[in-house]
Amino acid sequence: MLNKDKASLLLLPVLVVVFGLGMVRLFQLRFESGDIYPPYSSLRADPLGTKAFYQSLENLRELLVQRFLQPLDKLREGRDTTLFILGADPFEMRHSTEGEYKKLEQFMFDGGRIVISFAPSNTKPPAIRREEAEQTRSNQAKEDRKSFDPDGSPPMKRKRPVGDEEDLPGVKRISLKERWNVAFAYQDLPKAADDVYQSVPARKMAELELPAALTWHTALYFNKPGPNWKVIYAREKHPVLIERRFGRGALACSADSYFLSNEAMRKERQPALLAWLVGAWHNVLFDETHLGVMEQPGIAALVRAYRLGGLVIGLMLLAGLFVWKNAVRFVPVQDPEPLDVRGHAVAGRDSAAGFVNLLRRGISPSDLLPVCVSEWKKSRARGRAGLVARTEQIAAVIAEEAGRPARGRNTVESYQRISRILSDRQ
Repeated sequence: MLNKDKASLLLLPVLVVVFGLGMVRLFQLRFESGDIYPPYSSLRADPLGTKAFYQSLENLRELLVQRFLQPLDKLREGRDTTLFILGADPFEMRHSTEGEYKKLEQFMFDGGRIVISFAPSNTKPPAIRREEAEQTRSNQAKEDRKSFDPDGSPPMKRKRPVGDEEDLPGVKRISLKERWNVAFAYQDLPKAADDVYQSVPARKMAELELPAALTWHTALYFNKPGPNWKVIYAREKHPVLIERRFGRGALACSADSYFLSNEAMRKERQPALLAWLVGAWHNVLFDETHLGVMEQPGIAALVRAYRLGGLVIGLMLLAGLFVWKNAVRFVPVQDPEPLDVRGHAVAGRDSAAGFVNLLRRGISPSDLLPVCVSEWKKSRARGRAGLVARTEQIAAVIAEEAGRPARGRNTVESYQRISRILSDRQ
């Protein structure tokens, strides 16, 4: 049993170390590829990410490249800064709040440049199809309600479902068409003979030093942008890359994000287009909050800020010692029923037996009667004249007992004689 406990005690640290190394390696594998992040995130290193573009700009000494991981209201002023919003969802961008528009517009009026690229899609997304179908049914219902019933009762108002964004108090939703004079439309990508969607060419429409054509991988395009927009690239006369001025800044919108991905950096790199998107600004921000990647300081951040690492290590050691104390027995385990030398179980004893054993160890048999008489004098005989004669008789019995040889003594008989003397009241 003892050898097994020692083996377990030695094996426990080894298992803890191996488990820790395995967990560290697992996290390294997951974070190196970055597949835990959404597509077109600058933290993602696989073909769907944009980490190659981020790191290429980071290697340029003229640029200060950072990631923006805070809410939009924490966005700093846009002077000499380019903000990349890559892989945005067209469905989410169709209706934004007035506060979001104002924050982005203020960023551009301060001199910043915003580049918004949308996640590619082969066809019209199902979410937009459902929204358009709902809008069609709503318009039809409005047309039907224009005609009153014969009794002249007014039409019933349709209630919105609970939780609808349009019904949130104090939240005003504005479409891109209303705010920036641009809307979305879709034209499905062509299919090959094997029923696989194919890319299409996008032609340059502006006189800029950019590639004459690009490979386009999305069905999305911008439907009839206003006159304040400048068309940079178009697919069959449908604008897919546009730009407009906002004060000292500018806004560029791309219907595709493929040319910014890690896969495109390897297969279809377009350095002139990338340099045009960055512009002449020296600060570059990659927004990650629209992808759901946001910095949320927790206990670990507080530990680092207040330098409480030593306290955390001490608490971990204390917890380890507590677990060790409850898992390992330092005292050998005893049998549930102790045995005597003959192999029989030893029965339990009460308090009286313990008191007798204590007297046997502390008082010899020859001194037992004198000690008893002494204690009796302290408790009963002291101060009582009527008991003097009895005391003398008891002393005589003790003297007689003491005068006998050791083998001839009978302490029990002497005790009985003393008891009879004390019980005789006459």
